[in-house]
Amino acid sequence: NTICNWFMQSGEVLEPLKIELKEQLNRTNNLQADETPVKVLKDNVRGYMWGYHSLEPNNRFILFEYNESRSGKVASDLLQNYQGILQTDGYGGYNKLRSREDIIGLGCWAHCRRHFADVVKISSKAGKAHEIIKWIAKLYQIESVARDQNMDFVHRKKLRQTEAPPILEKIYRLLTNTSPAAKSALGKAINYALNQWEHLNKYINYGEAEIDNNLIENQIRPFAIGRKNWMFLGNERAAKTAAFFYSLIQSCKLNDINPKKYLIYVLYQTRKMQRNEVDPKTLLPQFIDKTLLL
Repeated sequence: NTICNWFMQSGEVLEPLKIELKEQLNRTNNLQADETPVKVLKDNVRGYMWGYHSLEPNNRFILFEYNESRSGKVASDLLQNYQGILQTDGYGGYNKLRSREDIIGLGCWAHCRRHFADVVKISSKAGKAHEIIKWIAKLYQIESVARDQNMDFVHRKKLRQTEAPPILEKIYRLLTNTSPAAKSALGKAINYALNQWEHLNKYINYGEAEIDNNLIENQIRPFAIGRKNWMFLGNERAAKTAAFFYSLIQSCKLNDINPKKYLIYVLYQTRKMQRNEVDPKTLLPQFIDKTLLL
């Protein structure tokens, strides 16, 4: 109980950091979003940790927000003032955000590929799913070239627009010239790809965007692994505090900062934040002077 109380009290005194981190959602223009379930013991509810990952080079951070609902309204409310790229999987809860004129909705090729990989696992012989996966791999080869050559966003966009269209056209022909049973594994995979096709294609026009949502999934993975050990969160207040600390710790890792040293330092700055002697923004992991943490 003592340790849990320290944990909750630490979250409370660092509230200015939480407010400022949330403000950064409107200071970036390149986000990935995803969500993962979590059990909250009180009232026996299945809530969700929503994650928002900024890919902007000078403002890299991850923000976790707990909510008991998986409704798309959760993300829509939080991102009501956001403008820019929003990359997600095909979950329908993001459709309202994708439909906004000030948001560029991108899809995730990794999710698309997984559906066909599931077909391959149960197939006794090579078929359309194998062929589609082969062509998706060629899209990833383009990304590998850009990464190996350390291309900037401008050159990565140019490479994609030169190399990817013929591959995308081939994949589309394979999708539209195949008519499996709608409820079959292959039918579901093709339906997912065609429903997401508009969003899957857009990434080639934005060199700053990724081909998939894997980066935010990597940020959520520590939470998912931890969940297997601690199993549940006690109540909503604890869940929101845990979300905040996961945000700080993962943002530290994104910015090559030792999370322990960081948390010790900012906890010593709480009085200064309360007296407005230090701007909370300057204490966020993506902006803090790293020499202060030596």
